[in-house]
Amino acid sequence: MTINKFLFFGIIVLFFHTLAYSKITKGPYLTDPGQTSMTISWESDMSEKAVLKYGASNCLGNSLLVKSLDQRENLFLYSVKIEDLDPGMKYYYQVVMSDSTCAMSYFTTAPTEDASINFVAIGDSRTGHEVHQKISELIANISPDMVISMGDLVGAGGRFYEWGPHFFQPAADMIDHIPLISTVGDHDTRFDDAENFNYYFRFTEEYQKIWFSYDYGPAHFVSLDYRAYKDSAMIEWFEKDMAQSNAKWTFVYLHRPSYNVGGHRTNWGAGIWPELYRKHKVDIVFTGHSHLYERFLPMKPTNDPDAWPVTYITTGGAGASLYESIEHENLAVTESVNHLLSIQLSEDSLKLIAYRADMSLLDQFEIVKNNDGQYNSEYLDLVKPQELMDTYMIFANRLLKIFDQLPSENTAAEQSISFKSIAVDEDIIFKVILSEQSSEYYSIEPISGVLKKGETFNGIVKLYSKKPYQIDDVYFDPPVKMNVSFEMKNLSGIAIGRQSRYYPPAEE
Repeated sequence: MTINKFLFFGIIVLFFHTLAYSKITKGPYLTDPGQTSMTISWESDMSEKAVLKYGASNCLGNSLLVKSLDQRENLFLYSVKIEDLDPGMKYYYQVVMSDSTCAMSYFTTAPTEDASINFVAIGDSRTGHEVHQKISELIANISPDMVISMGDLVGAGGRFYEWGPHFFQPAADMIDHIPLISTVGDHDTRFDDAENFNYYFRFTEEYQKIWFSYDYGPAHFVSLDYRAYKDSAMIEWFEKDMAQSNAKWTFVYLHRPSYNVGGHRTNWGAGIWPELYRKHKVDIVFTGHSHLYERFLPMKPTNDPDAWPVTYITTGGAGASLYESIEHENLAVTESVNHLLSIQLSEDSLKLIAYRADMSLLDQFEIVKNNDGQYNSEYLDLVKPQELMDTYMIFANRLLKIFDQLPSENTAAEQSISFKSIAVDEDIIFKVILSEQSSEYYSIEPISGVLKKGETFNGIVKLYSKKPYQIDDVYFDPPVKMNVSFEMKNLSGIAIGRQSRYYPPAEE
């Protein structure tokens, strides 16, 4: 009996003693890679002095004492910037807290400007944890120098409890040794305007203005804040930042696309940012938001033969539920599939390979630059008219209609519709039509007109039914999908809209 009492007392002491030790709850993870520095962050359930050990070999001959810099929900954030390192070198590190010691990991500093690099681009992992984890494992196997993300790392950034299971856990085997530099997505701003996003990734900056740039190898990377497309401060900052860059390659990445045939049909920054991209000779604009893959052929206005052609890529396939993809003559490749992009970059060439989540080949292409920084003739031969997409976007992103009435054969469900020409100089003759499938079950009264630059067309969609239909959740079944046929002096096309929805009026 005495032995049992001692045994019981020992178990109790051991239990409470164990509770006193800290636990690393998120990370460690890498951010802000530099040629001579690296930032390592992690989170713990206790606030205490931690030690970061590091070195050029696994002997870890250096150490730094680190204090927590902030806390939320009884969890404590640590971050330390290791400096005075050598460019392009591999270093080992380990976080030590009480008896909680993370496994030894490593990082590689950014190389010099004349070195080749390999980076990965992904977007919109959000709540697709299993896919996100698989994508992260694939990235770890590819072992790039760094990862850029188009944002939407979680479902709702203001819910602090989501950040562990939505992002840090699925990405754990990648972010401990490969720096991830993310732009902010709209789901990352949900419920807190990006305060938690900034807490983890940009904690030295204002959460209302998350735009930044950095150099890595021969490239200049610019991350824009999708919330600020009309913000003069971001525009002025971008102009100044680009004027100061001498990099051979320039990449912009942000959450929302300027051109988007499928998915959301997003037209971010119309009339402003595509012109800025051309002016400052941006090579590729990476975006997410629409959960699919779209690679546009390089585009520039036909009325400006000396304009710089810009390539736009939507990569929103890192885990979130997938959206419809649509073929278009300005698109090289599009597919609704989970995927990642691997980019190999040297001073003179860029090779991009897009992999599906099963590592089958989705897309690949190459851009070669001459010694004067201009594209080679093979790439310039691919250039498509930007006016075609500018016109497409005028209509496509305004065709999702939400009705609060149900149509019948004799009574119309009505909803307003408007189009405004911003980035197109020519008059546009247009007509709103139903898709071929929809026209079998529904009809609309004719809507057509001529749209001039800067003017707005306002009309009313009057939708009638021709055959029986039903409502599935919020969607018409068969679907109600409106398109717009348009033509100008030298161009014509059809803008394809998204499925219309029905929300019954709120009860009084």
